[in-house]
Amino acid sequence: MWRWVRGFVAANWLSLRVIATFLGLIVFFFFLLTWEPIVSRVDAGAGLARLAAWMSFGILKVVGLVLGFDIFRMGTIMGSGSFEVDVSPACSGAVPTTIYLSAVFAYPAGWRAKLIGAGLGIVTIHLVNLLRVSALFLIGLYYRQIFHETHVYVCPGPRRLHRRRGLGLLGLAFRAPEHAVIERVWLAGDDGVGERRGRGRGSGRD
Repeated sequence: MWRWVRGFVAANWLSLRVIATFLGLIVFFFFLLTWEPIVSRVDAGAGLARLAAWMSFGILKVVGLVLGFDIFRMGTIMGSGSFEVDVSPACSGAVPTTIYLSAVFAYPAGWRAKLIGAGLGIVTIHLVNLLRVSALFLIGLYYRQIFHETHVYVCPGPRRLHRRRGLGLLGLAFRAPEHAVIERVWLAGDDGVGERRGRGRGSGRD
């Protein structure tokens, strides 16, 4: 039995090493993004979310000049009129980036090739993510009735912050990673004028 195991490992050592390295890096990045002692000091997901919101805002600002809509941004929250979205850490591109980096650094290649591949991949992932966030914002702004389906089933991304006139609404409490959870309350009278209250790390407006 042990002879067979040793023979199998020797014959497949390269493949086993790649798989073990890939899984080990996935676990490492998982702790880097979610383990509270690390997140409380360096929150990579939240930082990437702020960067994605800022860059998407720049894209949408230009689009708004062409299509004729105003847009504002406060932290990770972007909005136009009554429509608002929150670019949470789960929407920042951090997870696909870590999976990609795990695959690149596990692959049996030289360090120069790995670094070039990692750099090109990171740029590509985040450019695609910016287009995704911007596209979802425009879908929500102009075709709000299909925003939920597009957001959930086609290209998960920014979370909509709901507003309703009248009795008030707990706008959102999606269970993304705990540090990404945001709760919003819109308290409005009949004229739609009200006070917004929020709580949660990274809420953008408190």
